[in-house]
Amino acid sequence: MDSSKVTGWLDRGIRLREIVLIAAVMYAVWTPTYFLMETHHIAAPDGERVALILPTGNSDEHGHPVRFYGFKQSDIGEEAASLVVYEGATPLPADRYAFAPFNPKNTWRAVDFKASDGSDPKHNGRTYYAVLPRNSNRETGSAQTLVKNIDELRTTAR
Repeated sequence: MDSSKVTGWLDRGIRLREIVLIAAVMYAVWTPTYFLMETHHIAAPDGERVALILPTGNSDEHGHPVRFYGFKQSDIGEEAASLVVYEGATPLPADRYAFAPFNPKNTWRAVDFKASDGSDPKHNGRTYYAVLPRNSNRETGSAQTLVKNIDELRTTAR
């Protein structure tokens, strides 16, 4: 291989030092831009059970396209009355969603909901969850019982 071909572009006034400097400047600009533009992960909401709501099909109803959304029934079970739909980490108001009746023969549990801003959930880039909240009364009750027992032990120890 002819060394003049390899070093030929160096003879045109561009030195290796300038190339390294340009590469360093590009890296210095690119790195902060990459980390600032990176999409941030949204953690799933907390609950006893959490299921991701996915588009499960399309239909036409009176000439208007209707999309069906659902989640696997095995993830949540029969407790639709206590389920809450979350948009990201924020619960939607109860009047913006409704669950189909439980049918053990179906794989998917249908849910009809509207996004918080009225946009199409399939195209707005947000994630939706069906969440069975934790039983806060049971947890609070056991903590209150523990505190009460500790207070009783303190008073009897005096």
